[in-house]
Amino acid sequence: MMSDTSGMTEDQRIFNEIAQVLGRIAPASANEMIFRGKIYDDYSSGLPAWVDTDGNETVFGADGTLPLRDIGEILDLAEELLETPIFKANPFNQFEIRINRELDLKVTLADIPKSQTWNNLFMRPVSDLTEMEAEQFDIPTEDWAACVAAADELSKGA
Repeated sequence: MMSDTSGMTEDQRIFNEIAQVLGRIAPASANEMIFRGKIYDDYSSGLPAWVDTDGNETVFGADGTLPLRDIGEILDLAEELLETPIFKANPFNQFEIRINRELDLKVTLADIPKSQTWNNLFMRPVSDLTEMEAEQFDIPTEDWAACVAAADELSKGA
């Protein structure tokens, strides 16, 4: 993993540290590591996964083990990112970080209102889901419909 942080900006240093944590928890069969997270004022959550050489994605915890310390470390680093100049100007509250064996890093950021989020739903507002997709995330139909209605009302006012 990358380790020389001299000459890096603060955000680059933080991304480097996140990559190191993902490398530390990567199973031998991992071709790519993924971390999806969300950070709000009153809570944060994250879920690591990996993609094997056949392209199959496996979420940590499926076997009953979750690297909680590492998840917490990545979430803390993501909170540090929000304090860097580039992200103070362009805040986010949800993110996906991918790193492959060649150390190519891909970062996707989103700003999704807390009212449009749900447990284990990352990078998409609830209102963007179909009713069937909402069921797959165990979102009650009434809650999904309320999120869709709120988003529709917001778009009418825009």
